[in-house]
Amino acid sequence: MKLACALSGLMVLAVAGQVSAQTCAAPTALNGPAASVPGSTCAPTTDQVNVFCGALAGDAPDTVYSFTAGATPTATSISLTNSTAAWRPALYLLGGSAAANATFCADGSTCAATASAAAPGGNASLTLPALTSTNVYYFVVTAVSTAAATSCGDYTLAVNGTLPVELRDFSVN
Repeated sequence: MKLACALSGLMVLAVAGQVSAQTCAAPTALNGPAASVPGSTCAPTTDQVNVFCGALAGDAPDTVYSFTAGATPTATSISLTNSTAAWRPALYLLGGSAAANATFCADGSTCAATASAAAPGGNASLTLPALTSTNVYYFVVTAVSTAAATSCGDYTLAVNGTLPVELRDFSVN
């Protein structure tokens, strides 16, 4: 029974990791130990954040993730391995907010870090700045600001450490 539950949990994680086009209002959680998460900005093609860092227009489809920084995050970077030859990905870490805030995310004006592939088909790695414990951060995968509005791609994200989660509720029945 325990094995069946464990395998069931792995299948749910794998399927959940492949869901794309998460929104600022309902981002995918990017928490826990080092992970490899597949994703896509191609279906549905939705532009969530229109302006990044207060200046860079971004009309290409986005995928939005979020995480709450724990007391001792060990992650120093988030890397994207690109699976689409014609797509030039861009990564944006939107600065921490004291609470989950879809408006803060969609505004896109507070960039804590950015990265992009040097050329179409390339990979990208975003170096994480010092994270403020308990703040909510939004991580957006999209195309570079000069890309066409239809530019999208498939990828795998990898976190090189942990983005610890905070225990918010606990009970024993």
